Formats: sequence, C-alpha cells, structure tokens
Amino acid sequence: MKKSILILLTLISMPLLAEVKTYTNSEGCKLEVNDTEKEVIYTLSQNGKTEVANFSGDYMTVDFAYCPDQSGEIFFTEGSAGYGLMVFCDEDKEATSRGIIDLEIKSSGVVNSFSVTSEAKNDKGEWVTTTNLSCGDFL
Repeated sequence: MKKSILILLTLISMPLLAEVKTYTNSEGCKLEVNDTEKEVIYTLSQNGKTEVANFSGDYMTVDFAYCPDQSGEIFFTEGSAGYGLMVFCDEDKEATSRGIIDLEIKSSGVVNSFSVTSEAKNDKGEWVTTTNLSCGDFL
C-alpha cells in the first residue's frame, strides 16, 4: 500500500512535459503538434504520406528529412492575423536536393496551414518539386 501511495504521489507531482494538439481538415489532412519541453514536433499526414519536422531552441533550429544536420535557414514573419515561418534547406550552389517548410499560425495560436516541399535539380540544373504535402484550413 505504501508503495502505491508513493507511486501515485510521484505521478501527481510530475509536471506535464508535453502537450499534443491534433488538427484536421475536410481534405483528410491531419497535423499533430507535439510541444515538449525541448522541441516542437510537427507531423503532417495525408493519403498515406507523412512529413515530420522537429523545431528546437524556440524555433531556432530545425531537423527534417530534407535539411541535414539542422542546416535550415529559418525566416519569421509577423502580422496582425498571426505569424509565419519558412525554412529553406541546402541553398548552396553544390546542392542537388533541398526542402522547404511553410508554417502559418493564427494569432490565437491555432495552426492555419503547414506544408513541406522537397525539390531536386534536374539534368538542366533547374529545381523541380519531387514531393509536396500541403494542408490548410484546419479545424
């Protein structure tokens, strides 16, 4: 009995380390936002495709499939309706692939849209989209 009470007291006293919000839309998109003590993880899914982006350090670094070694350049915009965040990866001239994240959050804190695009250079040296997962108008 004493052991059960100790376990219960420990669980009650533990701070909540993560908050998970799930957004959906009428097009079958699902966005899960897992806000932990150290990072915010965005998982976007639609029609069997999934993209994951991990932001840490108050959105100062990003880790996602098209952005090796947290090399993304993060740009912020802010307006009366909310704010936006764009990430560009592998922008150097030698790169053959790159990724782009576009995230819009309403001033209420609700995610408005989220998209992940990957691009590769074709044989002419032009950037072409290889995958694109973009969802908005979340409920």
